[in-house]
Amino acid sequence: MFKDYHDKYGCIFIHVPKVAGTSIERVVFETDKWLVGHVRALDYINQDKNKFESYFSFAFVRNPFDRMVSAFHYLKKGGGNDYDKNWADENLKNFDTFEQFVLALKNKNIKDKILSWQHFTPQYKFICDENKNILVNFIGKLENINNDFKIVKNELNFDRNLIHSNSSKHEIFSNYYNEKTYNIIAELYKEDFALFDYDLEYKESIYKNLDAQFLLSMYKEKLFLKNKEIEKLRLLQFKKNKEINFQNNIILQQTNQIYNLNKTLKNKENLLTIKENQIHNLNEILNFQNHYGKAKARIQNQLSYKLGQTLILNSKSVLGYLSLPFIILSIVISHKQEQKAYKFKVKKNPNLALPPLETYPDYNEALKEKECFTYKLGEAFIKASKNWYKGGYIKFWLINIQNLKRKN
Repeated sequence: MFKDYHDKYGCIFIHVPKVAGTSIERVVFETDKWLVGHVRALDYINQDKNKFESYFSFAFVRNPFDRMVSAFHYLKKGGGNDYDKNWADENLKNFDTFEQFVLALKNKNIKDKILSWQHFTPQYKFICDENKNILVNFIGKLENINNDFKIVKNELNFDRNLIHSNSSKHEIFSNYYNEKTYNIIAELYKEDFALFDYDLEYKESIYKNLDAQFLLSMYKEKLFLKNKEIEKLRLLQFKKNKEINFQNNIILQQTNQIYNLNKTLKNKENLLTIKENQIHNLNEILNFQNHYGKAKARIQNQLSYKLGQTLILNSKSVLGYLSLPFIILSIVISHKQEQKAYKFKVKKNPNLALPPLETYPDYNEALKEKECFTYKLGEAFIKASKNWYKGGYIKFWLINIQNLKRKN
């Protein structure tokens, strides 16, 4: 329903049939094609109310007496396409004159069928909602089309002039009416007369050639000024709505920016909290390690690790082998003295007791250290020392060391 040309020209034209719509359409949208169709304003609103209100919308209307005469002759001559011709052949073939046609509208079935065809459909149905509220920003009149079209040109900022097309040829419409036909049309289109301020006093000018022309001209002038004022107010309202929509869009953009900034700030706050927690955890680890040392260091301070390290270092030379008994004895004595001093301090101050290894942050690293070759070598040597009288040392040097090397 909404087309590219609506965006391009910034407007929506409601094309009421038999109101110079083709001429207006060609000038406004710079085309020789029939683009718009007879789409109702309400149809646009039902699809996208905000989009409809963002455009300048307008329509032109025509005196219902005149429009009825024009539509009748237009369709009797075949209309604008095969659909018109086929419909006219079926529904207008029995009427040789306009009077016959109008009088037949007293029959409800005929009336309903005729008024359902778009050329005879009341004009307000194209322009108003169900409550007969006008939906477009501007309504021009065919009777004042040159002046009213200037308002459209000014609003859309172009200077192209109308070229009239599809105009039907017939006498002045008042020549087609008598009192009966006048009353029928006045009743059928009473909403159009009321909503668009068309003069119902044509009755007098049709039947009485009185010198009422002066009064009629005064009435028309008054009506013209009233309509102009209404159109000014409607255009002013359109501009205000446009400005409100513009401001609302700015507010919406700013609200989205604030939301995105708050979201970014929240993400950064969360990231900062994570970093602070990481720093806190690291500080706890550092404080623990400063106070108690590392679990890995405690493993390396155990006798098994010290002896294993000594055996590896001193097995690289003959002199090292010869000095091993003395070095090992020195390490064992030193370790026992350290353990004795630690137990004495703990006994004196229990707060100095080292926590269990599993409470250290690097406990898993310490477990790996206990499984290394150095620790296992020292552990095997201590076990061999306890069974020296059963050949523990011989088994250590000939078997245990080889097994440990294969495993590691």
